Amino acid sequence: MLRAAAGFGESPAWHSTVGHEWAQALEAKAAIIQAELLGDSLPEPAAWGGAEYEAIAAEWKFYHLWQDGEWLADAVARYPQTVALLQGLEATHGLRLNPLQNVACGFARQPKGTGIAPHCDGNLLGLTAHLGLQVPTGDDCWIEVGGERRRWQDGKLLLMDTTQTHRTHNGGDYDRYILMLNVLRPQVESREVVAFRHYLRAPPLRLDALNPGWLRVPSGRIACAPAGVDDDAQTVQLVPGGTWEPQRAQGGTDGVVRFEPLHGRRYRVAAG
Repeated sequence: MLRAAAGFGESPAWHSTVGHEWAQALEAKAAIIQAELLGDSLPEPAAWGGAEYEAIAAEWKFYHLWQDGEWLADAVARYPQTVALLQGLEATHGLRLNPLQNVACGFARQPKGTGIAPHCDGNLLGLTAHLGLQVPTGDDCWIEVGGERRRWQDGKLLLMDTTQTHRTHNGGDYDRYILMLNVLRPQVESREVVAFRHYLRAPPLRLDALNPGWLRVPSGRIACAPAGVDDDAQTVQLVPGGTWEPQRAQGGTDGVVRFEPLHGRRYRVAAG
């Protein structure tokens, strides 16, 4: 239902890499990343982070290369060729990492004999890509998305929609390593990402502390109208890049404002 509400209801579990220029270019350069990671430069144990959802992925580990729109200094120093390659794909091949996703770019390790339990992500704006770097041979190292199971392969890229239920298993004889990317869907515009980042970082709205004259809450967004205007007047929206300024006091005690319901999901500030 969330995918449908966001406009991605027809998104399949597995996506073809055809048409994604960055994906094909990444596969062509996979050997560079494999050599740099699996040579003598595996991160020390303390550098690997775990999953936020430890209950379903207790053994899974991740080493971040990029977070929140920035390449991490330690990663650039340790893996300069990998970072330079990915930066080149951003500049010339249309790679768009997802700044709204905490785990957006890095190396993922799944120890032998472990797996991740079935779950789904709230990653509506993105798709997940896995580039195989070290994958045990045989049929017992796999990922299943939307009920369809596929194997990782060294040097090959898988592209999937992880808002659908997925799980993994490594029944091989050694640990599995992949480069994991979370990329924006082609339909998502850059200005939409800017808007989402703005609202996610803004201070939370508190109806008992805000002091607008009128508050209108249409489906999916919040807009404020200045005091002294009626509810049919044009609203003033908080837009990306704008500032959050204190509103004028509208009465009440110690800044507490009471809202009276009107109609059409509109509310009026009442004194006292």
